Amino acid sequence: MISLTLDHTSYVTATDKGTTVSVDGNADLETLTIDANLIDNLSIQNNPDLITITAGSTLVAIGGTTATVAIDNNDLTAATATDSYQVATAGTVDAGSYDDGTSGMKTFKTYLAAAAAAPSADGVKVFFDTISSYSVQGNSATAAFTDTAIPANTYVDSIYAVVFEEKSNATTTGKDVSQVATFIYPVNRDVNNADKLLNGETITISDGTGSVAFTKTTSILTVDQLVAAMDGDTTIAGMTISADRDGNYEQEITINYYDDAGAAGTMTATAGKIYMTYGSNPFTGAAIAAQTADITGTDADAIATAVAAVINAESAFKATATNNVVKVTALVSNTTSVDVSPIPAAFNSLVMYPASASTTKLLDAGTGSAAQAASNTLAIASSTFSLTDSEATYSGVRITLKNTSTAIAKTMTASNTFPSTGNAIGDLATLVMPAVSITSSTLDYVAAFGDIESAVTVNSTAGTTDRTGWLAGS
Repeated sequence: MISLTLDHTSYVTATDKGTTVSVDGNADLETLTIDANLIDNLSIQNNPDLITITAGSTLVAIGGTTATVAIDNNDLTAATATDSYQVATAGTVDAGSYDDGTSGMKTFKTYLAAAAAAPSADGVKVFFDTISSYSVQGNSATAAFTDTAIPANTYVDSIYAVVFEEKSNATTTGKDVSQVATFIYPVNRDVNNADKLLNGETITISDGTGSVAFTKTTSILTVDQLVAAMDGDTTIAGMTISADRDGNYEQEITINYYDDAGAAGTMTATAGKIYMTYGSNPFTGAAIAAQTADITGTDADAIATAVAAVINAESAFKATATNNVVKVTALVSNTTSVDVSPIPAAFNSLVMYPASASTTKLLDAGTGSAAQAASNTLAIASSTFSLTDSEATYSGVRITLKNTSTAIAKTMTASNTFPSTGNAIGDLATLVMPAVSITSSTLDYVAAFGDIESAVTVNSTAGTTDRTGWLAGS
C-alpha cells in the first residue's frame, strides 16, 4: 500500500470523547491523509517511505482532555529550519520558522497546537525526520542568520521537534510541618449517653504572650457550639486554633441478654465459655477470635467481663467492663498507652456465637424445658433467650494550636477551668506521641519548633517545546 486516506466519522461517547488512530510500521506507505476529527491518540511511526502527511479540514480537535501524539521515524523532510532570536525559550513558545517542503506537516498545525496545549503523561512528540538546511539568528532581533551544522536526529527534544510536550511530572517530597501542640479533653455524658450541657467551663488558650478564652454564653450552650467557636480562631497573632470532636475516642459495647419475655436473662451457674470474634488486630493483622475464660456468673454483666478480658489480651486495645457494658479504647502502636489522638486504630465489631460448638456456656434463661436448658441449639430454636450486643462510639474534644511563624518558637498552652460537679468537659491531657508512633500524620498534631520543615518540589523534567508556530500559515 503506497497511499492511505482516513476520512471516517469518529465515534465518541460521553465517557470516551476521543479516538485512537495508529498508522505504524508500513514499509511501502508514501502518502497519508487523515480527515477525521476528535483524535486524542495519534501514532504515525516507523513508516520509512512516508514522505507526505496531510490533515484534512476536519482534523482540528483532540476530543479528550489530554492528547498522546507520536510522529517519528518516517521520511518527513523540512526544507529549512530557521531559529530566530528571542530573549528566553524555557517554558515558552519558541520563535522561528519551518519550510515543511513536501512533508505536509503544516496541514497538521491546528491539530498539533490543540494537542500541545493538553499533553498526556506520554506526551505529544512530533518530529521531522530530516532537515535540509538550518540557520540560527545571532544575539539580537536584528542580527543576521548563520548557516548552522545540522545535528543528528535522535528523536529527542531538538530542532527536529515540531512539538515535544509532556504533562508536568514535578514531584513533591516531604511535607509542610509547623510547630503544633494538641490538647485532648474528655466529654462527660448523661444517663442517656448524650453530651452534658456546658456548666461554666472556660477554656483559655495562650501562646505565652497573648491569650483568648472560650466559655458558655447565651449562644454557646453545648460542647459542639464551644468547639465551633474555637475552631479557626486567629485572635492570637501568629497562631491558629483548630478544634474538633475527634479525640479521646471510646467504644461502648452493651451486652444484651434477655429471656423470651424480654426480661434480663439468667444463665446456669455452671462454668462455660462463649466463642467470640472482634475483627482483627490492626497492628498485626491477626484475627481476634477466641473462647472466653470460663464464665461462672449468671447474667449479662458476667458475659461483659469475659468479653472484655479477651479484647484486653490484645496488644491493640484496652477493654474494661462495668455492669453489662464493655468500654474499649485503642492503644498507641507498640505501647501500652491509650491512644487519645484523632488518628487511633479503628474499633472492630463484636460477634458472639452462642450456637457454636466452641460455646460451652449454657445460655437458656431458665424459661425453657430441661432439654432446651441443656442445649444452646435447642434453646435458640425455641427462642428461650436472646444474646446480642449494641455498639456506639463516643469522642471528646481536640484543640490543636499551630504556630504560623517559622522564626519564633511559641509556648502554646490550653487550660480548662470548670465547676467541681456537673461539668460537660473534663480535665485536659496534652497529646504526646511516643517516639515509636511518630509518622507524617502525627506531625499534624504534635511537632516541636525544631521539627519545622517544608515540602520540597522537584522541578519537572517534562518537555515544553512547541514550534507549531513555525509552520507556515501562522
